This record gives sequence, C-alpha cells and structure tokens, in this order.
Amino acid sequence: MKRAVARPVTGAIALALAYALLVAVPASAAVVVLDSQTFRGVTTPNGDWLSGGSHVPCLTAGTGAPAGSLPSCGFDEAAGTGVLRLTDDYVQTAYVIRDSPIDTSRGLEISFKSYQYDGGGDGMLFMLIDGSVTPSAPGYSGAALGYASYGGNPGIAGGYVGLAFDVYGGFAAPGVGTGDGYVGGNAITVRGSEATDYQFISAHNATGPLAVGSSRAGAERDVLITISSQNILSLAINYGSGFVTEISGLDLNTVNGAGSLPATLKLGFSAGTGGARLTQEIQDFEIDTLAPDLSANILPGTVNPDTGKGSFRIGVDDDASDGSTNDVVTATSTLPAGITPLSASGTGWSCNIVAQLVTCTRPGTGADRLDAGESYPRIRVNIKVADLSVLPASVSASVATATDADATNDANTGLLTLAVALAATGGSALPWVLLGAIAAVVIGIALVVRRRWA
Repeated sequence: MKRAVARPVTGAIALALAYALLVAVPASAAVVVLDSQTFRGVTTPNGDWLSGGSHVPCLTAGTGAPAGSLPSCGFDEAAGTGVLRLTDDYVQTAYVIRDSPIDTSRGLEISFKSYQYDGGGDGMLFMLIDGSVTPSAPGYSGAALGYASYGGNPGIAGGYVGLAFDVYGGFAAPGVGTGDGYVGGNAITVRGSEATDYQFISAHNATGPLAVGSSRAGAERDVLITISSQNILSLAINYGSGFVTEISGLDLNTVNGAGSLPATLKLGFSAGTGGARLTQEIQDFEIDTLAPDLSANILPGTVNPDTGKGSFRIGVDDDASDGSTNDVVTATSTLPAGITPLSASGTGWSCNIVAQLVTCTRPGTGADRLDAGESYPRIRVNIKVADLSVLPASVSASVATATDADATNDANTGLLTLAVALAATGGSALPWVLLGAIAAVVIGIALVVRRRWA
C-alpha cells in the first residue's frame, strides 16, 4: 500500500493529518465465478478437460465413459462424494488441463481440495498455461512432475508457472528445467515459464504435511492460489486448522519478465509417482475473479494563517496483490469540529458535503475500473478554519466498495502532528520559529488475516 509522505511547508501552518483505512465491507456477488467443477459427480461437462498420462485421470464416482467427459475409475463411490483421481500406484503419470482460456485482467483466485495419501512420492502440481497454447502432451514425468523439462526432454508447451506440492522434493532438484534449490521432501516449489526453460523460482518446506495417512480421510488440504493482474502470486493452504500463508506477494515479473502475464490462461494439474506409490486426487475446483483490496490515505495539507483557508488530499489505492474494482467506490472524510469543508473535487469523482462529512463516489467499473497496483486521481478537499487554535488537528478518511476482498487487513490508524508558526509584518519576513517539530506520533496497527484465508 502506498503511503503519503509529509514534507516541510513554508508560509503556512501545517495541518496535522491522520490516515485511517478501510471500513469493513462484506464480499459481494460482483466477484465473478469463472469456472466451478467439484469432480464429485458421475461426469464432467463435454470437452472441458484435456487429459492423459500413463494413468488415465478418472472420476471415482463416475459411471462408464460418457463422450467428452473424464472417464470413470470403475469404483462404486456414491455420486456427490467422488474426486478426480490422478495417480494411485507406482510409476504413474497423469495430467488434466481445463481447455478454456480464462481472462486474467481482473486477477484470478483459484481454490481446490487436494488429497495425497498412501505413499511418499513423487508429488502433485498445479500449472498455469498461456491461454493461446493448447498442449498436446505433458512435460517430463518423474521429478519434473509433468510440467518442466528434464535431461533434454521438453516441458509442457505454453507453461507459465508450475506450483508443486512436492512430497518427494525432486521438482527443485538439479536437472529439472533451469536452476535448482533442493530443500528435501514435503516441499512447495515454484518454477517459471517455458520461455525461461522452467526457471527455478523458489522452494521451501511446507508448514504442514502435504501427504498423510493411508486413506482420503484426514488427507484433505484446502488450497487457495491468487494471481493478480500485476502478476503477483500468493498461496495459502489449510492443513486442518485454518489457512496458512505459504507464499506471499511473489512477483512473477522478476523471472518470467515484466508484462509477461498472458491475457488469458489455462489451468491444470499433473501428478507423478516413481519408486514410491502415492494416491493423488482433486476435488471442488473453482476459479473466481480476484476482488480488490482498497485503502485510503491522506496527504498532509496546509492552512494559511492569514485567511484560515487550506486544503488536503485523499488518495485511494488498490493493492498490487489483489484484483480490480467492479462496483461503486466511495471515499469519505469526516472533519473535526472547527474545520469546515468548503468544497471537494477530483477527476472522475462526484463529491458532496453534508455538515462535516465529505463523500465522493465513482463508478468503479468498466472504463473506471481500478486495477491492482494502481491509484485513482486524488480528491482535493478545501477547508476553512475559524479558530487556528484547533490546530494541529486530525483528519481521517476511509474507502469502501461492495467487492472489497478484505476490509480489515488495512484497519490501522496513525496520528502525526506537526505545528510550525510564521509571522510577517510590514512585508518583512521574520525567521522561522519551530514551535513543535513532532508533537506526537502514535501509530496503532491492527492486522487481521485476510477474510478469505481465515
């Protein structure tokens, strides 16, 4: 989040200002569900998935092999309780790719349940693929997990990023793609695009066990992945006691190249086993547009000691790790007694004043959409101070939109007071007298884990 920087002023009394951020707002249906498939039933929609491998991905509650659907595993699990099974034995490979490009302009939030149990290797991988490419085969198997290149064998065509839930740990080892950073088993590893030869980006040991037990019961891991329109990736996993952030604010531009995020992406999964068996399954897959995370800030203003008039500005920013606005955006500021708002304006804003309350709104959608990492034009609020003895004073601002992802994560307040006095008589300037450089600095920070990861 961007912060305003206070600067010394001349010929004026500095108006002490505080910035207060978002008002709590619930998530809205304006966040769009782009795709949702549970894999719990007997079929998948015709033609939705490309699939292959030495072990054919299948539905555990499926029946037969309907045209265009992922096939049945031949089990007798009840409809509504099934999963998509990728592997279940030694020396197997499998992959599925959602064969429909997804627009990335508003960012993406991807959620699913993963199950890895009854064995110790290799692992499972979630991949993002350039939406303009349709792979005809997975990447190399084994340590490359069906995504990356290995030993002269090609990786998956159009691969943009591969995120491994690597029980064995080989995805970070030498020989896979370019670069390495092996940390052992139970690792979360990220590799880059085909254009970088699947460059190693990061690896660390997962907070909890990625594979556990000998049956599906107890092996559920809820996974939440976000990628913003600014190419910032984050990952959280629920190991059974609430979501834990595993990757935060990973800038894919640093490896895949600035501006490299494709306009559309295809999403998929791959899995592999070798000398160790492992059952690997997926359930409740969903893709949503990524909600914005707005914050308001105030730029310190000034009051003319001769006229009592002055101004300050309100800024509205959208965090680079989140999505774009898709609803009305409202910024408000309530001025304290003794400071009267005279007018308020800003490019694209429609403002009104009622008593001490300044309210400014804008559409927040279509051509007025605010994308991740960007800021709206600032609002200028003109004020009148009848009695200068009320200075320094505090001014607050807040911003709200019905689609905000987390209205509490920036719920912090800060107080900065600065008083400087000037006097002038007969056209002769008197020296500056510093009455108070910083009278008080009080910063309170309340950080709350994002609603969607709580």
